[in-house]
Amino acid sequence: MIPTFTNLRSQASYRKFALRNWPPIPGGKEKSIRISATMDNGCLVLEPDIAGDGMFVYYVSQDATYGFADAGVNWACSGPYSGCKFQVGRADLRIYASHIAREGGVDYSDKLIQYLPEAYPALDYTTGMGDTSIDTAQKLSATQVSKYLFAWWAGNFNTFSVTEITIYGNNMDSGRIMKVAEVDVN
Repeated sequence: MIPTFTNLRSQASYRKFALRNWPPIPGGKEKSIRISATMDNGCLVLEPDIAGDGMFVYYVSQDATYGFADAGVNWACSGPYSGCKFQVGRADLRIYASHIAREGGVDYSDKLIQYLPEAYPALDYTTGMGDTSIDTAQKLSATQVSKYLFAWWAGNFNTFSVTEITIYGNNMDSGRIMKVAEVDVN
């Protein structure tokens, strides 16, 4: 399944999200893994898959992480977000996705420029916190509010779309999907 806005909204029967069999953050400059998205018993599941058609870019505190889309990869995901930047673009004629930390008023975009000086972003999107009210979280017995962003591109990156999901749960990698929103990329 390609997690486009249309696909995520049309699957009204699922309202849960989970990262399954998730490996630790890889070493090296690139911090991404190849993944697939599936529906499992009412849950949108992302899991590592060397033949998958997606890529997940990890979050690292006080840093900018990125990954390049290999052949056969036509979408990327990253998270959890709570005010960070999601960037998708080209570098050295390859499509990349990046998760740029923003903590304590500090934007770590300079780290991405250091790692990928040839980066040309087509999207540079900053997420908001969403509804983080204690009342809402308590009603759901949730202790965490996080967002995950999905970018999907067609063909040779001529068109792309971005979808944001908001998760309420007791940890940052699973929970209940409370909102699916299309991000304006214009």
